[in-house]
Amino acid sequence: EDVEGVALAFGGVGAGDNVTGIVVGGLGAGAGENLAGIAVGGLGVGAGENAIGLLAGGLGAGAGGSVTGVIIGGLGGGVGETMTGLLVGGLGGGCGEKLTGVAVGGIGIGAGESIDGIVLCGVGAGAPRIRGLAVCGFGVGGEDLRGAFLAGGMVHVAKGGRLSGLAVSSLNYCRGSVRGLSIGIVNYAVRIDKGFQIGLVNIVRENPKGARVLPVFNTDFR
Repeated sequence: EDVEGVALAFGGVGAGDNVTGIVVGGLGAGAGENLAGIAVGGLGVGAGENAIGLLAGGLGAGAGGSVTGVIIGGLGGGVGETMTGLLVGGLGGGCGEKLTGVAVGGIGIGAGESIDGIVLCGVGAGAPRIRGLAVCGFGVGGEDLRGAFLAGGMVHVAKGGRLSGLAVSSLNYCRGSVRGLSIGIVNYAVRIDKGFQIGLVNIVRENPKGARVLPVFNTDFR
């Protein structure tokens, strides 16, 4: 059955079907199907299908379908399909399809299809397609990266992919093409369509001999 309005409980609170309103449970709160409103649980919060609003759980929060709004999980936050809004996970967060908005993870952030927006994480972030800004303690990876990517360890572009924009890390490793600026200790690209590499060692594999590996600077010399 459905829950509409405000529901509070020391233990758990929820509905087998839909929740519309505010539910707060000392242990947990959730809906078997859709949730629209605010759900807060001391341990966890969840919706079996879609959610609109705020989901906050001391350990985790998530939904099996799509979420529009805010998810905050003390350990993690997860969405089975698309996430639009703010996703915060103490350890990490992710979604099965598209993530649009801002994502913050103590360790990592990931999406099965794409990330559009801002990503901040302690270790790494990844998705086949990333658009926007990603700042990670160790690495960022994907097939098609467009925007600004800052990492302590590595920015990695998969084979045949593209980096468009700015990459700053110890190792910028692009197994495809670069259109933009790479700054690092070591920069590697199969080719540069338009742009530059700046670093200690700069490698462009498709450049002519003598221009494939250069110190300080490299670009397209084809």
